Amino acid sequence: MTANRTFTLLAAGLLSLVTLTGCVVGPSTQPPDSAQPTSAPPTADQEPSSAIPEPEKVVGNWKVTLAGENAADDIVLQFGSEMVIWHRCGHISGGYILTPSGRLLTDFNSGSAKCPISAPGWFPSTAQLKWSSDNLILADADDTPHATLELGGQPPLSKNYMDEFTHAPTLTDDLKQRLTWESVELPAGLLPASADLLLRNTWYPKEPDPQAPDAAYIKFTPDYRYEATDGCNGTAGAWWIEPNGSFKLTFGISTLIGCAGVDVISQFYTVAALATDADTGELVLLDGAGVEVARYVPRATGIAVSRQS
Repeated sequence: MTANRTFTLLAAGLLSLVTLTGCVVGPSTQPPDSAQPTSAPPTADQEPSSAIPEPEKVVGNWKVTLAGENAADDIVLQFGSEMVIWHRCGHISGGYILTPSGRLLTDFNSGSAKCPISAPGWFPSTAQLKWSSDNLILADADDTPHATLELGGQPPLSKNYMDEFTHAPTLTDDLKQRLTWESVELPAGLLPASADLLLRNTWYPKEPDPQAPDAAYIKFTPDYRYEATDGCNGTAGAWWIEPNGSFKLTFGISTLIGCAGVDVISQFYTVAALATDADTGELVLLDGAGVEVARYVPRATGIAVSRQS
C-alpha cells in the first residue's frame, strides 16, 4: 500500500477522529444524485425558487430553520470537504454530491457517539437545494420545502472539537475542483457511460493484481449507492453520473489492511468522466483532460434503472 493511498483513506475519516466520542460504521467487503435580498427572508414553508446553486457557492456554515418552526440556534449545516450537520447530540458527517440539477446526495458515515449515524428525520431522503434570495431551500423530490438555510450559522462550541472544524470552511482550489462538474471531451471510439450501464454490471479492473484477480470490484445500486473493495478493504458511498458521462462519487470510510488487489475507489474518486468503449463494452475512466486512467470489465448483474432526474 502506498503512502499516498494511506493518506487519502485516513483523511476521509479525520473529522470523526477529532471528537472524543466519535464512532464509524464500515461496509462489508463481500461482493454481492451577493446581492442583498429585496424582501424579508423566505421561510421553508414558502415555495422554493427554480434557481439551482452552483456547487462551490454552497461552501460554508448555514443556520437551519425547519419548515413550520422558528429559527433555532442548535442546527447548523456545514458544506466543506465533507457535509456536517451540527445539532443537539453533537454532529454527523460524511461525503456529499451536489448535481448540476440541484440534487443533493449524501453519505453520512461518522459522528458523535450520541448521534445516530444517519440523516435526521427532517432531512429528505431525496434532497435538492434551490436558491430563494440569499438563502437556500432544502426540499424533497416533490419540491416540498423541509428547511431554510441562512448563511452564517455557528456550530456549538465544545471541548470535544478543534476550532478548525467548527469554523466556516473556505473554498480552496482543491475543493472547487472536487465540487465542479467538468465537461470532458471523449476520445474517438468512446461513448458517454450511463446510469443504466453502470447498474447492469459489477465492474472488475481490466488489469487486476495477478495474486487476486477477482478480489477487487465496484458495484452500483439504483439508490445511487455503491460498494467497492480493493480485495480486503471495503467501502461504500454515493454516486452520480450526468448524460455526458461526467461522474462523481463520495469517498467512504475504509479500513487500511494491506493485501493483493487494486485500489478501485481511489481510481473512481479521482476521475472526471466515465465512458464506454464502443467495440469492447469496457468501462473507461477519464481525467479532466480526457486522458484514460483505467479500464474495467463487466459482469452482468441484471439490474436496470430509468434515467435519473
